[in-house]
Amino acid sequence: MSVDSDAVVQTCMWKDGTGLGPLVLEQATLACFDAVPEILVRTLPHLDSPRAHRRACAAAALGTLARHPSLSPQRPALAIRLVSTAGSAGSPWELATILIATGQLQGDTRPWLTHANMGVRSCAALAPELVIGGGGDLDRSAVLGVCLSPDWSERKGTGMPLESRLEDLIEADPAILGKPLLLVGRQVPTPYGKVIDLLGIDAEGSLHVVELKRDPTPRDVVAQVLDYGSWVQELTNEQIREIYGTYARRKGLAEELDEAFALTFGGSPPEALNSTHSLTVVASEIDAATERIVAYLASGFGVPVNVLFFRYFEDEGRSYLARTWLIDDADAAVPSAGTKVRGKQELWNGTDWYVSFGDETGGRSWEDALRYGFVSAGGGEWFSRTIRSLPLGARVFTHIPKVGYVGVGTVTGEPQPFDEAVLAVDGEERPMSDLPLAGVYRSGGEVAQQDGEDRREWIVPVMWEHAVPRTEALWRTGFFANQNSACKLRARFTIEEVSRHFGVVEDPGDA
Repeated sequence: MSVDSDAVVQTCMWKDGTGLGPLVLEQATLACFDAVPEILVRTLPHLDSPRAHRRACAAAALGTLARHPSLSPQRPALAIRLVSTAGSAGSPWELATILIATGQLQGDTRPWLTHANMGVRSCAALAPELVIGGGGDLDRSAVLGVCLSPDWSERKGTGMPLESRLEDLIEADPAILGKPLLLVGRQVPTPYGKVIDLLGIDAEGSLHVVELKRDPTPRDVVAQVLDYGSWVQELTNEQIREIYGTYARRKGLAEELDEAFALTFGGSPPEALNSTHSLTVVASEIDAATERIVAYLASGFGVPVNVLFFRYFEDEGRSYLARTWLIDDADAAVPSAGTKVRGKQELWNGTDWYVSFGDETGGRSWEDALRYGFVSAGGGEWFSRTIRSLPLGARVFTHIPKVGYVGVGTVTGEPQPFDEAVLAVDGEERPMSDLPLAGVYRSGGEVAQQDGEDRREWIVPVMWEHAVPRTEALWRTGFFANQNSACKLRARFTIEEVSRHFGVVEDPGDA
């Protein structure tokens, strides 16, 4: 009897209706899956076979077998083994087969992108991560098409024609470096007479030094980028803002870092900038000694240095970039050693505080706070603890979440729970609980101390310098916002813009 498919085979095998056949088949599948690690061990010796056909078959099997979940930790070493085997391949067919397997294990196939054989080039091109504007598979296909071109010798991957051109591309789209970045400077001068090609910042506030070299990178470039790192790690919050301001004015960009940060990452910057940093050398290739030095520093001592390889392709007027990291963990960054966290934050003037006022239906009301002069928070220890830390004389910038800033005022009294709070109304001290209120501030005695936690609403009296209804709230991209009920306000951009809008005189400490 002849059969045409696996489905027909299975139908013919199990006709007794007992269901035992599919069960046996399922158990056999599981047994084969569990046997994969042992099969891989028995396959490895064949990579050293004197017979080319056997070596190629072993490599092909290895590329598939090593995808087994339990073999994940071994993949980097297996990829290196395949690269070594590829170096001694005796024919283009064998080499191409090995490169496909290497690519499956995310091994480095860059050395074969310029191979004379079209098939070898094609297989090598399938492995590196190819980037140009985030095109993904489309870009990989385009580069593969260039590799398949018969006049490859005129189009093969090279370094960038000009270092400045790659610098222009990165400046236009920093994401081609592998993660979203906001550039804060280009050609940034250091006090030591050197100039950093590109300086960026990521969503966590970490700085990224990018140094570009088109030609084979000598070892002194590593020393140069380390020198940059020694300077960058000491940059304070204010210095980073000054660097960005200079760059933004030159480029006609949003001049405030907070605003540019929000446009790039969708939120305000963290209070501490430059708590970590990373150093990246961008090159078309490096010599073996430099590669060893970088790997030694990064892997052995945790120095945040890496090399990013770009290969450049042109085809019919279009340009393509192939990107590969020397060290896989390209996102590794270390704390800026030897620096104080305090210097990484914006300076605090000792007076200004941020208050988040949760204007909620069935809860507290901004209408009440505006009318009677107070801010409040409660519902749990986490919410009330920070509002109770507001000192007498503090200037509070009050923000309604997802609405905007609605008032600036000065704290005039000690925090008190709602049932004990007293507010000055028309020159008279009155219990807050006796006032006509739009909101609700009492949780009920049985709830207020539930589970031993203080859930009472805490009231802090405030004299408003300027305050507006909710409908007239002020919000701009880049303004500071925080989930805490109250915290020290260091965001100079927010302080200046809110003060200007509300006509409030800035505190002398801000100057």
